[in-house]
Amino acid sequence: MPITLSNITADWLHKLPISAKQISTPLLPPSPSFNFGLYLLLIIGFSSLIFATSIASDFGWFSIEVLALFAICLIALTAFYKQSLNSSTPLLRVQIFRYLPYTLSTASLLLVGFICLGLGFLIPNYAQLVSHTDAFTAGCLLLPGCIIGGLTGPYIGVAMKAIGEFIDHATEVSPIPMGIIISVVMGMIL
Repeated sequence: MPITLSNITADWLHKLPISAKQISTPLLPPSPSFNFGLYLLLIIGFSSLIFATSIASDFGWFSIEVLALFAICLIALTAFYKQSLNSSTPLLRVQIFRYLPYTLSTASLLLVGFICLGLGFLIPNYAQLVSHTDAFTAGCLLLPGCIIGGLTGPYIGVAMKAIGEFIDHATEVSPIPMGIIISVVMGMIL
C-alpha cells in the first residue's frame, strides 16, 4: 500500500523500521542559493529609473543627469536580462517573455498599475493643493472607484472559472479600468 497522508496514523508510523539518519534526511531537494548579483542589477536599474523620473521635473527630461540615469537603468536591466538567461538560479526566468500573450498581458497590468498609482497620487494632491480640501475629503474622492474595483474583482474571477481558462488574461483586469474611470470622474468633479 502506498504511503499517503490519508492512510498514515500515529500507530502505523511507530511500526516503520526508520533510523534517525533517515528521519533527519531532507525529503525535498535543497533550494537554490539566492543570486545577489542579479538582485543588485535590479536594484541599480530600478533605482536609477525612479531617480531619473523624480529629478526630471527639476533638471528637464533631456538634461545630462536624467539621460545618464536612464542610461544606467538600461545598462543594468540589459545586464540583468543577459545574466538571467545564463544563470542556473535566476531571480526571474526571462524566457517566459518570449510568449507574446503573457508579455502583453503583463505589460497591460503594468500600465494599469501605473495609471492607478498616478491617479491615487494626483487626485488627492490636486484636491488638497488646488481645491484646498482637507486630507480626509481628498482621500474619500478615491473611495468609490476603490470600492467598485475591489468588489467586482472576485465576481470576475468566479465568472472566468465558470467559463473556462480560454478567456484572455486581460479580462481579469476589467474591474481596474472601471475603477480608474470612476476615479477620473470623481477627480473631474473637483
